[in-house]
Amino acid sequence: YASADPSLLELAKFEGKSGQVLTLPHPEAKAVVFVGLGDEATFETIRSGVGNAVRVVKTERAVTNLDKVRVDGATRAVVEGAALGGYQFRAYKTEGEGLSIEILELIEGNEDELGEALITTEATNLARNWVNTPALDKAPETLAEEMREAAEAAGLTAEVWDEDRIVAEKLGA
Repeated sequence: YASADPSLLELAKFEGKSGQVLTLPHPEAKAVVFVGLGDEATFETIRSGVGNAVRVVKTERAVTNLDKVRVDGATRAVVEGAALGGYQFRAYKTEGEGLSIEILELIEGNEDELGEALITTEATNLARNWVNTPALDKAPETLAEEMREAAEAAGLTAEVWDEDRIVAEKLGA
């Protein structure tokens, strides 16, 4: 709250409750976004708060200090919140703007947590893309190949079964 006039926060009815987000003009940046974390900050309130904030930021670059909150995994919570909260499936959208933010700077991020969060969120958003793509636009063979490639890229092995194998295994196909 140090950079906001308390009367503005009061006028906007911003109380810092979990789920609250408030954007105000700022003399040193385009805007400052306040994120409510509730009475006690937790991994989940940080993650959720950043996800909410990402959807209101109207710039390509944002800086956050929420990774400095004294909560185990704060950096991971910030990165997951931004990447998962900012996810949009836009494969069929020709109109309207997507989310603007492309760069999120952390003040003092933990590199190990950052790496873990990037792996988790990239996998989650890839799975979201697969789920959100209509079956009409994705043949089972294509989907299976994409999944096999993703598994191999992660250092895993994947075996893709064809229809004969599925029948042999009595999986009801």
